[in-house]
Amino acid sequence: MGDITDTAGKWFVAAMVLFNFLLFWGYFTLFEAFWNGQTPGKRLVKIRVIKDSGRQITLFEALARNLVRIVDMIPPNFYLVGLVSMLCNKQQKRLGDFVAGTIVIHERSSEQPMLGHTSRSITASLYQQAST
Repeated sequence: MGDITDTAGKWFVAAMVLFNFLLFWGYFTLFEAFWNGQTPGKRLVKIRVIKDSGRQITLFEALARNLVRIVDMIPPNFYLVGLVSMLCNKQQKRLGDFVAGTIVIHERSSEQPMLGHTSRSITASLYQQAST
């Protein structure tokens, strides 16, 4: 009876380790790969992960980016290595972004025009200022 309990305990621990691994890395990896480079949190704050070339990331790029998260997290839960990495480069990339060739961007709202005014209204206001 002791062997069965011991084996069941080992399987339970193995299942819990696998569950935590999938939850921690699977959440970020699967959402970023299949939800247009966003997790629910990224979607809420309107940021996304894309390739340096501007295209959407693949499953393998999301996996590579997120497996390096363990190094970025040193010391645990403070992301100090990731923070130092972000402060030491112009693109503010963490190590996972360098490995996968990705970058995190802010989304531009599709309803917002790139300029506050149309070029015609800007030209008209400049003309009015010059003539007065």
